[in-house]
Amino acid sequence: MKFACERTPPDASAHRMAAVVAEVHRHSGVPVVVHCDPFEGNGVHLVRLLEKEGVAAGSVVVAHAGDSADLTACAPSRTPAASSATTATA
Repeated sequence: MKFACERTPPDASAHRMAAVVAEVHRHSGVPVVVHCDPFEGNGVHLVRLLEKEGVAAGSVVVAHAGDSADLTACAPSRTPAASSATTATA
């Protein structure tokens, strides 16, 4: 299933859509593809948003992450949530 959001930070409609996508994921087990804006660097924000809704980071594919040469937009910060997300995808 695909979840698209190009706003940074995600707005209220993105939060509502993330909740719906997460519910479908929990019931079906299908992975989630996140369509993000690599130039705004919101891919990690969207993964975190989905994690808050119960989707494991390992079940999320960030589309367009390679569209920018700036890889810092894809690098998770060193927070406890980021550490668990890194562990979940390893």
